Amino acid sequence: MSLAAPLFLLLSVLALPLAAAFLVRRRAPRRRVSSVILLKAAAARASARRLLPKLREPLALILSLLALLALVVSLAGLSCGEGPTGRVVVVVESSARMARGEAEARFARARERVAQRVENLPRSTEVAVIEAADRAEVRRGLSSDRGAAIQAIRSVTPQGRGGGLGAALDLAHALCRDPERDAVFVLADGALSHELPRCASEVQALGGSGENVGIAELTARRGDGLGLLEVQVGIAADHARVVDLALRVDGRLADTARVETREGQTVWSLRRLDVDGERIEVSLVDHRDANPVDDRATVQLPRREPLVVGLITDRPEGFLAKALRLHPGVEVRLVDAEAAPTLEGLALGVVEVPADLPEAPHWIAFGEGAATSLGLTVGDSVERPQVIRWAFDDPRFAFVDLDEVQITSATLIVAPPGGEILVEAEAGPLMVSGARGEGRVTALGFRPSQTDLALRVDFLHLLANLIDAAAPSGAQVATSSAVGAPDVLPPMEPAQTTLTSQVAAGGPSLVEVLVALGLLALLLETVLSAAAGHWRRRRA
Repeated sequence: MSLAAPLFLLLSVLALPLAAAFLVRRRAPRRRVSSVILLKAAAARASARRLLPKLREPLALILSLLALLALVVSLAGLSCGEGPTGRVVVVVESSARMARGEAEARFARARERVAQRVENLPRSTEVAVIEAADRAEVRRGLSSDRGAAIQAIRSVTPQGRGGGLGAALDLAHALCRDPERDAVFVLADGALSHELPRCASEVQALGGSGENVGIAELTARRGDGLGLLEVQVGIAADHARVVDLALRVDGRLADTARVETREGQTVWSLRRLDVDGERIEVSLVDHRDANPVDDRATVQLPRREPLVVGLITDRPEGFLAKALRLHPGVEVRLVDAEAAPTLEGLALGVVEVPADLPEAPHWIAFGEGAATSLGLTVGDSVERPQVIRWAFDDPRFAFVDLDEVQITSATLIVAPPGGEILVEAEAGPLMVSGARGEGRVTALGFRPSQTDLALRVDFLHLLANLIDAAAPSGAQVATSSAVGAPDVLPPMEPAQTTLTSQVAAGGPSLVEVLVALGLLALLLETVLSAAAGHWRRRRA
């Protein structure tokens, strides 16, 4: 049982004067007459109708009291049972941006205001709580248990990047059964750009303020034959400052870096990590700003099966064979030139001697004989050629320096039709690349033993880059979903939108008011008629 307007119960005190108007005994007036003989006939007729006069006034009193009771019940909104009279959907956006400083305190106060609003709702009102973090999550389904709903509201804490507000408002829209009686309370991070549900809505718009620095982009790849990782981090900022980075691989600290940011720009930092792993995490160290969610980013490198590489060589223990074995993602199969045709299932072939080559989609050739075996045209042999140009910005030369490389002898290679020259000496091309059927071929006019690259780590980098580029899947690079941006978060004023309709059936309908006014007029007429009759009798 519930009351919508308890103050109307005070009208019940009208029952006292109403009853008094009927129950006040009327004294019979005294008159002197000469004889009562003439009155005996009238008295006899009155006694015959004795029952009706006695019941008329009590019956009128009972009916008047019942009319007064109907008026009070109608105006007070008395109802029996606990059936729902309305729905309220609470949507709380729990962006991590509201987890620091002033924004955190404002979020706590606004959350408590919403909880108090729910606590003051009629007991029969159904309440649902939806949290909008990275996605929409129903914290509490529709229920008239206000205590559970309030507990669900107070348990929401700032977390996640946000982005689930649109889906949460869609859920709220679906739960709005009656636009006249239902309502939605929204606690949002910043200005609301989404369409509000069809029922009445109240929005508390919050948000942090201040400067922000964050990770705008994070990419990683396996860098070379030694199993090193290349990690590139983009730091975006709205002001210039110095930030420290911590780089972790599979949960272990691998490196740190210091980056000087620029106002309104993204600064890139490339790091090489001397460890192998799959999950790379980069975070800002000892840093606090307006948006903490972009201070950390992760990237997951895909797990790959070993690449089957066939090496056709006359030196099974030579430098090229040892360098291939160092690559963590390679399964090496060594054969000599005579057994080369028996190789099967190759993803990549490496050849440094003339041979009848098996099927393979991609090939890397070292030296004159290997190039001719692949159908490439070779030129003259040159002694001690000096590199004058090379594609230093090509991914195949990442962390490779050929400026002072020493080559004892080499053979010039003619680029295939539509191919490209990667390394060039004064006499002509020393390294070319081009298409071969559905795959690609890369040819070097020298073997590792003919250059001092074999004494440098550059050769391991070069070989790993060539393997990644020639492999069927290409270089395995993973990019994170970092969300950093050079933005300033403006403070938002609360209560952008206020409720414009009643929540949970708090008042009487127009029909009820008209009926109540009619009953009130009937009561007044009855009371006034009784009073007027009493006054006339007294005067008579």
